[in-house]
Parts: sequence; structure tokens; C-alpha cells
Amino acid sequence: MPPPSRPRKRSRGGRATEAAAAEADALISLPRDVLDEILTRLGILDAVHTSALSRAWRRRWEALPSLDLSFPRLEDDKGAPKGLGAVDSILLRCPGRVRLFRADIDEHYAGRVHDWLHVLPRRGVEILDLDFDKGFPALPTSVFFYGRLTSLSLFGCAIPLLPAGVVAFPELRKLSLVNVREWVIQAPNLRHFTICSEINYGWVLEDLTSLRSAVIDLWDFVVDSKFAKFLLGVVQVRKLLVVTCNAPIYDEEEQKFEADKEFQNALWTDGMCANLQAVQMTGINWRRNEMVFIELILSKARLLHTLSISHGEKIVMPSEDALNELLRYKRASTEAQVKLRSIIRSGVNFWALRETSI
Repeated sequence: MPPPSRPRKRSRGGRATEAAAAEADALISLPRDVLDEILTRLGILDAVHTSALSRAWRRRWEALPSLDLSFPRLEDDKGAPKGLGAVDSILLRCPGRVRLFRADIDEHYAGRVHDWLHVLPRRGVEILDLDFDKGFPALPTSVFFYGRLTSLSLFGCAIPLLPAGVVAFPELRKLSLVNVREWVIQAPNLRHFTICSEINYGWVLEDLTSLRSAVIDLWDFVVDSKFAKFLLGVVQVRKLLVVTCNAPIYDEEEQKFEADKEFQNALWTDGMCANLQAVQMTGINWRRNEMVFIELILSKARLLHTLSISHGEKIVMPSEDALNELLRYKRASTEAQVKLRSIIRSGVNFWALRETSI
């Protein structure tokens, strides 16, 4: 009679795997809404990886009622961001709504964006953020059919004409455009608007009656008729930030500005800044264009209480001379206060912010 065989010993690796599976199965017994929250916070790529935990987890992520799809390009990414190629599969396998869609898109995937933008409106997208690295591709007209969109951010693309009879972006609250070509912008509930571009592409702002704050960062900052027309579209703004630190520096003969003050006043209608209360200008180099704009703001904004100015590193006149010129400008608001901010050296390796009010 053969001796009884010894039971096989479990390896440490096997026990660890079983323990991990047991913990995973215990976790999946949590209330559904709690588990949904955990998977959503993980991010879509890690949520998909939970399929490897155990049989019970294999398709759990597909049952999520809402997805946040984010594919940013990381420093070590070569080409498209990690996971971007799985978008088609994710949208096919998970029927839930997509709350957020954010992607850095290279040339290889630019053609797929049209298909994604046709599908996403039916998923109830609220936040859309697209960053194109080349070519200024034109987006499809389906971009106007995002009825629940509250935040839109676009980089390096062109916008098609609005189809006749379409009310675009009824729920949009926040809009950010960086190097986006011509666009007639309509959004009745828009609250905040940011635009950054190397040149003024001639955007047309219409019916932005709810706008409260705006950021304008134009490299080619010129106070001309085109810029005045642009400002007419943000007439409801109460807070305005103007960034000019990226603007090129022109020689005195090359500097582009309209020297005729009567022409400047004609550009600036009485209602152009009727609600303006606070203006911040950063990167100012005391160029003629900038001084003209500052004078117009002070002389026309009747509700203005603060104009904050911080100068850049390539000033074209001494700050003392600029200060004396500012003191001569007429102020439409008796409460208007001009604050000059500058960085000064306070030690060998220390710098401090100095603020002067005039």
C-alpha cells in the first residue's frame, strides 16, 4: 500500500494572488454608487485595468453611468498620448454618458476627431478640451450640437460656419480659444472667455449678454478698428485681463498704432466698457499701443475702480516717465485707482513685489 501523498504547499506567490483576488471580490461588494465613484476617480485607463483583478471585475468598468475620458500628452510620450487609440473601443463598449472629453491630438489621430465629435453629443458631454499640435484642422459642424456643453477649450484649429437656424452652445459657461481661426462666437449664457493668439484673426462676438470676465492675450496687440470691434463683443465684461508680454517689440518707426487721438476716440463708443469695473494688464512695456489703451480705459470706464498694471522686461521708456504720463490721463470714474506692480531685488537671491497706487 503506497504511503499517503503529502498535500502540495501553496507558493507565496499563489497565496498573494488569492489574497488580492479575495480583497478585490470584497471591494466589488460595496454599494454600486460607491464603486462607480471609485472607478471614475481612477481615470479610464486604470479603470479598464481593473478587469484583471478577478472574473467579477472583468467588465465592471463598462457599466459606469458616466465617464471622464482624458488623454493628455505626457513628457515621455512619443506621438499620441497613451490610450488615445482605445477611444473607439471605449465608446463602443461603455454606453454611459461621457461627462468630460479631453485629448491632445497629433497628426495621426486628427482624422478620427470628426467621428468622435459626431458621437459625443449623444453622450451628454459637458466639458470638451481639444489640443491639436499641427495644421489647424477644421472641426465638423457637429461641434455646434453639444446641447449640454458648459466648458469648451480649443487649441490650434478652425471653426466652421454656424448652420442656419442652429442655436449654438445654449449652456456654455466657459470658453477658451488658443490660436483658433476665424469664428462667429455665439453663446447666450457664456460667463468667462479666454482668447490667446499670435494675431487677431477677426473673431466676431455676438449676443454674449451674460459675459462677466475675459482674458485677452494677443501677441500682435494693436489698438485699431479690428480690436475695437472685438471689444464691442465683450461689452458686458466687468473684469478684464490683458496680457501683452508675448507681443513683439517694434522700433519707434515700425511700431503699429494709430497716432490720431480723434480716431482713437471715435473707435471707442460710450457703451464699450459700460460695466467694466476691474482691469489687469500684465507684461506691459509702455509701448504706444499699450499707453493708448490705458488712456482709453481710464477716460471711458465710468464704473472702473481698479486698473492694475505690471510691466514686462523690455520696457521702451523709463517707468518714471510712464508714471508721469499716467498721472495726466483723465479718469471717467472718481473711484478709479491705478496700481503699478513691479518686481524689485531685495537681496542677493531674493526678489519682492512692490505695489504703487496713483
